[in-house]
Amino acid sequence: MCQEKAKTILLKDKLRVSKARIELLAYFFDHPGLNDLGTIQCYFLNVFNRITIYRTLNYFVEQGFLTKIHSANGKACYVFHHSPVAIHPHFRCSRCGAIHCFPELPEDYFKQLKPFKIETMSFLFEGVCENCVNKQSNNNREK
Repeated sequence: MCQEKAKTILLKDKLRVSKARIELLAYFFDHPGLNDLGTIQCYFLNVFNRITIYRTLNYFVEQGFLTKIHSANGKACYVFHHSPVAIHPHFRCSRCGAIHCFPELPEDYFKQLKPFKIETMSFLFEGVCENCVNKQSNNNREK
């Protein structure tokens, strides 16, 4: 099911369809949220070599399907978007691990960056999400 969905997305966007692209894209349907490179490589250890995995992930970043983020501990992580999206920050809850997309950044922000040759850009806020804050508050009230 997820593989058919992945193939449909690749064809819709007129991208070359390969086993690696289908399998990796399908992986993100089954594993929503932030996925670190090490976990992805372990999952596909006996299917694809590391170079194929890394090149395919980078290709999806270039196409706008994935956002590559370096977490606070320096690990490369990927977040999937069902369609290419504008650049926007993400938030990862340190308690529940949920990933939230924040609104895209204003156009004026990028105009100020024009003089620079930016090679990578990632925006990851880490902290406690609203749900976990509310749960903590409710637990404190019950005590």
